[in-house]
Amino acid sequence: MIRGFVLLFLVIFIGGCSYKSVEIKDTRVIPQDLSFFVQDVSSEVLFEHDFANSAAKNIELFFSPWSEDFGIESSEKLWGIPYVKNREFYGENRLKIEKKQKEQIVDSIGLEDFPNSNLYAITTKNISLRVLPTELPTFYSFYREGEGFPFDYMQNSTLHIYTPLKIRHITPNGEWYYVDSY
Repeated sequence: MIRGFVLLFLVIFIGGCSYKSVEIKDTRVIPQDLSFFVQDVSSEVLFEHDFANSAAKNIELFFSPWSEDFGIESSEKLWGIPYVKNREFYGENRLKIEKKQKEQIVDSIGLEDFPNSNLYAITTKNISLRVLPTELPTFYSFYREGEGFPFDYMQNSTLHIYTPLKIRHITPNGEWYYVDSY
């Protein structure tokens, strides 16, 4: 009995380690020259003279938050307030977020002196951009596909390390910043 298991193990082990030549059919059927997939391409794609202009434009866009005319109107920055106030949201405990709790989050912004800053900054780590100043995850519905966990409606975006930005507002407690970035 034990000999049978040992023999079976050896056959499987040795057979599993053997080399099998497998040819991927796509490499024979699909042309490997990428120009086959591009229609009406000219021979001039992006050469050095265009590359210099493109690089300069990318650098300009990357640092655009530090230019004087960059940004959006203050009223547009606060789009998250009516968004949260006028909808029913749920917390991570699946309980409805009450109106009082929403008002506390909005009050923590310090709207009476919005915007109160115009500072240049750069991220020193990867950061999350939130709709409103709270770490509280907010979900739309746990019963509709794609609306519950892990889809946090307060998570707006992320910024990579070393991203230039302009700080437009600092909350009264100094823990949250409203920023502009490209």
